[in-house]
Amino acid sequence: MTKRNTRMEELSDADVLARLNTFDGNKTLTAKALGVPRTTLRRRLSNIHEDMWHRTVASAQPHNTRTTHKNLLVTFAAGDDAHTHETFMTNLRAYAVRIKAELVVLGKEAVDNIIHEPTNTEVCSNVAINPTSVKPLVGMETFSGARSAVFAHTKICLASIPRQKGEPPKIIQTTGACTLPDYNLTTKIGVRAGYHHCIGAVVLDKRGVRSIRADDDGSFYDMQYFVNHGVVTKPKEGTAEAVVLGDIHFERRDRRAVTAALKLCKRLKPRTIALHDVFDFSARAKYSMNDALKRHTQYWHPDTDQPIDETIIEVCSWLKDLSDTHPDTDIVVVDSNHDYHFDYWLDNCDYKTDHKNTELFLQCELYRFRAARRGVSSPNALHWAMISLGGVHCNPSYRRRIKLLKQDESYVVNGVELGIHGHNGANGARATPMSFTRMGKKTISAHTHSPFVHEGVFVAGTLSQLDMGYNVGLSSWAHASVVMYRNGARTIVFH
Repeated sequence: MTKRNTRMEELSDADVLARLNTFDGNKTLTAKALGVPRTTLRRRLSNIHEDMWHRTVASAQPHNTRTTHKNLLVTFAAGDDAHTHETFMTNLRAYAVRIKAELVVLGKEAVDNIIHEPTNTEVCSNVAINPTSVKPLVGMETFSGARSAVFAHTKICLASIPRQKGEPPKIIQTTGACTLPDYNLTTKIGVRAGYHHCIGAVVLDKRGVRSIRADDDGSFYDMQYFVNHGVVTKPKEGTAEAVVLGDIHFERRDRRAVTAALKLCKRLKPRTIALHDVFDFSARAKYSMNDALKRHTQYWHPDTDQPIDETIIEVCSWLKDLSDTHPDTDIVVVDSNHDYHFDYWLDNCDYKTDHKNTELFLQCELYRFRAARRGVSSPNALHWAMISLGGVHCNPSYRRRIKLLKQDESYVVNGVELGIHGHNGANGARATPMSFTRMGKKTISAHTHSPFVHEGVFVAGTLSQLDMGYNVGLSSWAHASVVMYRNGARTIVFH
């Protein structure tokens, strides 16, 4: 060991941190003052941080794993020196009594690992994830085996893990915290951790696993309940500002999942219902239109090849029924990638051989050419067919309540962007859910069929069949929607 490193070893952790604070967190100046390389200082600070964190949870290391069928309400106390959000804890205790749940606080007290049998989920209390970790779920995918898992962390994150088809979804997520932010705001990592710190918890009951995110005053919503000042109420006007359903794919929808999602909407009374990939168009999709075997099957089994105009009429009838069921709710149909299978069909089909759809093809082409002559740059033939044939805007009330978003059209509710489907990334590139975290704008999207939460980005799952033929191999798809409550807090709800 060199003399300079020996000098570093002689200093206590408190001395190193004090010297760092003297230089406002500047590692270069601190290392120069201590007479050590900057890399040596960085290694020492990393060790200090890890030691402090592990000491915080050392007393909470479980020795056993227990199984329960009770409802659970799980939150996280981050650090010995952090102050508890007392109002939030009061509300949590009141809510635990209301839903007959066991309140579990990870981090400060000894807690066993808990396996929640109804949801096949393991509450992992013996895992210490650094509170400043940017991606707390990375590397935790296999920790609970085939079960879903809940980990203690100050962020609220969620990911769906690929599994064999036919197996139940495997979801890993974090809790949020019941303690106030306590970070070094002179450093980039501290500022970022403080910005994404969430006062929250996780509920595990027979309905599934879902997160709670509280307002600054400690109040929160969960399903049809609102909890404030230790009082649990069920607002008659509903609790949801918006519900973003998983991708519909109407022709290949999972009827059980769709029914469950609509029951959720009826219970929460949202002011907005956003729909993604309402159409599937698999019969004329770009990947199947020129598939000789598929077309041969459609010829000999006509019931598998419904005329497109009948599909449009059926979908529009479903949209109008949904609007009639929720007369005070805006129905927002988001521009989605499967809508463009319709345009691909118009651009590439030979209408003289597609006899079931010849008349619709010619009507749509006539509309497109007339619109182009009027100077319309990108005429939307699908919207025209929905209005002209499906009657989706057949009266003023439907026209007011059912909104058909155009490509790249924004739709913001409570500061959250609902108009992004999730298939288009920046500058025309293919998108990933993580790519939207760089916007700095909260979003709820869909497209991937895999529920996802990271920082301000929420992604709904799907309401389609989980085996669509083209998703071969392991699958992270799951039946799930996103609920945004009246206070702007969001959560994933599984069906």
